[in-house]
Amino acid sequence: MAPGTDVMERNAPPAPPPPPGDRGRRWVVPVVLLAGWLLNVGWRLWLARHITLPIAHTDEDSYLNTARALVGGPGGFSTENAPLRRVGYPLLISPAFLGDHAFVTTYRLVHLINAMVNSAILPLAYLLGRQLFQLRRSYALGAAFAAATLPATAFYAGVAMIDAVMAPLLVAWLLAVHQWIRRGPALLPAVLVGVLAGAFHLLHARGLVIVAIHAALALLLFIRRRITPAGLLATLLPVLAMALLNQAVIHLLGDKIYLLGTAPGGSTVKAVASGPGLLKLGAAVGTQLWYLVVITFGLAGVAWAAAVRALWRSERDDAYRWTSAPPW
Repeated sequence: MAPGTDVMERNAPPAPPPPPGDRGRRWVVPVVLLAGWLLNVGWRLWLARHITLPIAHTDEDSYLNTARALVGGPGGFSTENAPLRRVGYPLLISPAFLGDHAFVTTYRLVHLINAMVNSAILPLAYLLGRQLFQLRRSYALGAAFAAATLPATAFYAGVAMIDAVMAPLLVAWLLAVHQWIRRGPALLPAVLVGVLAGAFHLLHARGLVIVAIHAALALLLFIRRRITPAGLLATLLPVLAMALLNQAVIHLLGDKIYLLGTAPGGSTVKAVASGPGLLKLGAAVGTQLWYLVVITFGLAGVAWAAAVRALWRSERDDAYRWTSAPPW
């Protein structure tokens, strides 16, 4: 270093502040995301403008009856059975039954709640593109708008079913998993991941798949010493809390909801304990996966292929690879 260079650096004038245009650009993406969310809410309500009564009976009727009972209204029936009963979605839409409204108005309010939650896929998909896939802002915005307008995403906002909230919840969980692994011992991300996994359990019996994946991931991270015992508890206890909340709400409902479903008993084991049963199960899973690929215009298949590739390539950090692994 040349003599006097250090003194010159200390005496150098401070760097000029960024021009006003650069400071203003910081607000462009949040404004675009907010406007996009509002537009998507309005678009979903417009798509459902002619749906004034439930069109997916049994499922919708069950959720609506339970939501009405939760706010003190009359009960009704549910096609659920006792072991697989969940109250998360009725809790979400129960505010629509507050006040003395005609059912058509109440059902419109359910559509509004659905649309607000369902449209959250837009900012969440943007964050996923930026943080997980490291896309440029313009590409992440394009991908987010595409995800928010997919039929597989938008359609269910017009019916009173849990499918309206599953897509944004899954993206939020993946984002939380990525932050959790990246930040290691930090407890707040661990708690957030646990809360989101527990929310799946609270919504539907199918959420047990996410709960199982979450528990396996947490145990594996603990065995690999990526998280501490406190972190393991911090991420598993919220799941237990959600399960207890589900049972507490069911207890409060008492006998206001009459269950029409029958407990599966040993039929589940019998279904996979024979060759024909396994073939039927394989066909059911295969057709569901194919359907998911079709209704996402092939994007689901591309995503699965990318996730498998990420597991065996090391050009990205561990947080990316571990986040790609949970769905498998």
